[in-house]
This record gives sequence, C-alpha cells and structure tokens, in this order.
Amino acid sequence: MAELKLLQIDYAHFAPDFMPSFSALIWLSWKGCPLEFTQTKFHPMNLVVHDLSYSLLTNYWMGWKHIKVAKNLKVLNLTGCQHLVKTPKLENCRLEVLILENCENLAETDESICDLESLVILNMRGCTELRNLPYGIGGLSSIKDFNLHLCKGLEKLPDSIGLLQNLETFDSSFCGIKDEGIPDAIGWLSSLKILRLGGNNFQSLPVTVSSLPVLQTLDLRFCNELESLPALIGLRNLKRLNLDNCQSLAEIEGIERLDSLELLMMKNCRSLRKIGKISGLRKLKELIVTDYSMLYEIKCLEELDSLELLTIKG
Repeated sequence: MAELKLLQIDYAHFAPDFMPSFSALIWLSWKGCPLEFTQTKFHPMNLVVHDLSYSLLTNYWMGWKHIKVAKNLKVLNLTGCQHLVKTPKLENCRLEVLILENCENLAETDESICDLESLVILNMRGCTELRNLPYGIGGLSSIKDFNLHLCKGLEKLPDSIGLLQNLETFDSSFCGIKDEGIPDAIGWLSSLKILRLGGNNFQSLPVTVSSLPVLQTLDLRFCNELESLPALIGLRNLKRLNLDNCQSLAEIEGIERLDSLELLMMKNCRSLRKIGKISGLRKLKELIVTDYSMLYEIKCLEELDSLELLTIKG
C-alpha cells in the first residue's frame, strides 16, 4: 500500500496491528471515523482532500496530530461531527475548503481559523450552538463563500466582516441576528455578489448596504421584524431582490435607480402600503406582489418595458 493514492474506508475500524503510513495518499474518505484512533504510524504527508463527515471525533481526538503533517491539505470535510464543540486547531496549513455543516454542538471557533489565508470556502451552515465569530475572522483574505445559514445562536456579526474584500457570497440567513447586529462595515465588501440575510430579527438594515458595488442578489425573505429599507440607489448591478414574508415592511422607496433589476418578489408583505416609483426598472422581467392587504396602488406599471411575468394578487 505504499503507493496508494485514493482510499475510501467509510465507517471502518482498523485492527490494532494494521499500521500502514498511507504516506502517498492524496484523497481519503473516512466518514464515520471512530473515536478510538489506533493508527500510530498514520503519516498522510501528501493528503489533499480529507472527508471525516459524520464521525465521532472530538476536540481531543488523537488523529488531529497526524493530520497536521498534511501540509498540502486543501479540503477538510467535518459535516455532521456532532461531538465537536470547537473548531480544531488548524495551524500552518494551506486549507482552501473547510466544511463544518451541521456540527450542531459547535459553540466556539479556535483562533487558528483566522490564520487560514488560503481559505476560499467556509461552510458553517447549521452550527446551531455558535454564538459569535472572532474579530480575527477578517483575516480570511482569500475567502469567497461564507455560509452561516441556520446558525440560530448568532446574534451579531463582527465589524471585521467588512475586511473580507474577496467575499462573493455571504449567507447569514435564519440566524438570530438582531437590531445593530449587522455592522456598517458590511458596505465595505467590494466583491460581494450574493447577500442572504433572510429570517433574522432586525428592524432595519445599515445604510451602507446600498454601497455594495457589484451586488446581484439581495435576499431578505422572512425578515418579519423588518420595518424599512434604506434607499438602495447604489445597487446598480442588483438583479434579484426578494422581500417575501417581510410582514412589518410598510413601504419600499428608492428603488427607481435599480436599473439592472430583473426580479422583484414581495409575497405576503401584509403591512406594505406604498411601493415607490418603479418606472426606472427597465430590465425588470418578473414582478410578484401577493397576499397584501394595505397596498392600493402600484404606479407606472405600463413603463416596465421588459416585464414578462406580472403577478398581483391581494
């Protein structure tokens, strides 16, 4: 097995006397890895992709020290590792993808995560016990995709989130984010294309959201406490705006300059009384406004030259 490069041993247990070094391995899938780690000669120095999803490992698992020799490790999948309470120490590695999805008892992040300068994707979706992010998270200078969806214990984002200048997709929907939980610094994200903030508990957004120069998707659905939007006049590249189930939203103003907008969704906005001037939405293809009770008029519909689908139903 000295030259073995690909190995899938999901839910396997090794006999104590089976001790190859696996030094040539590049890809290893060991889903359901047991808590007991008996491979004392395990030395995967060339490992690039390691899948340990749905394993029983803890922060004191003996295998971590053997993984540290994999200096070229780029992908580490820890999906569904329910016994992790803190992200593992990840020092001196070139990790590009870290998946911690549905690690439901993960409550803390080790500071070493902030030093992963090569990290491109960080998926913490469904880490329901996570309470905060370290300020040093702004040190992830290469990150492009950051997923915090369903981190229900997360009430605010650190100011340093604005330092992620290469971030393109950010999802912190259905967390516990409250008023002032989204910092003004979010407007510094000059590469951001997709922003998902739906299902949170804030009443307003910082004005700086309108400063995101390349934003294409803004998803605010199920923000039941959201009462108002800042003027979105700076979002000249915005193509999709979803306000479904924003039941406290009373009016929408400052959208007439969204001249790239193609989709505008406002289902079940029960408190909506006024939609501002929309005649400037020359590229709008779909307009959906349903389940409203207080909206009496939408002006300038006849000027929407590109409209292909119009749904208006009270």
